[in-house]
Amino acid sequence: MSAVAPQFQQYTKRMLDLLGSQDPMLVHSGTVKKLRKAIRNLSRNQLGRSPAPGKWSIRQIIAHLVDVEIVAAYRLRRILANPGASIEPFDQDVWAKRLGYEKHSVQNDLNHLEILKATNLELYRRLSPGEWKYHGMHVERGRETVEHICKMLAGHDLNHLAQVQAIRKQLLGK
Repeated sequence: MSAVAPQFQQYTKRMLDLLGSQDPMLVHSGTVKKLRKAIRNLSRNQLGRSPAPGKWSIRQIIAHLVDVEIVAAYRLRRILANPGASIEPFDQDVWAKRLGYEKHSVQNDLNHLEILKATNLELYRRLSPGEWKYHGMHVERGRETVEHICKMLAGHDLNHLAQVQAIRKQLLGK
């Protein structure tokens, strides 16, 4: 495998920097509650409004978080069952378009995300210290351990939570 491209190194650094010294398990367990708070009192129209051309609405961001959690659940299980397994990337913009993120129910997606997060948290809690070190080979980003994936996902949650909060401020003029 060739060296990891700079844009993937930058993405990884950004997600891990967002997490910083925070406990990824606490981030994962608090994501849905924070999202629910961030969207409180926003209308269906507001949830579907893009903050700028080419940018996702809150509805689309939450749909994306659901799909990322589904993909992560599969990747984690694949790695645990077959250490060193290949991890395929996915094009989030294609998924958003073809899976109709703009038509999703935000409340249904939050309910799904809550269940998916709880399921993945349960898996993390069952892992032995050695299993946290199991790895897969991401086609774009290279070797990724279960521990690294857990941290990356927590940073990813924080990234999108900040986007949702910024869109809320923009919508409410605050």
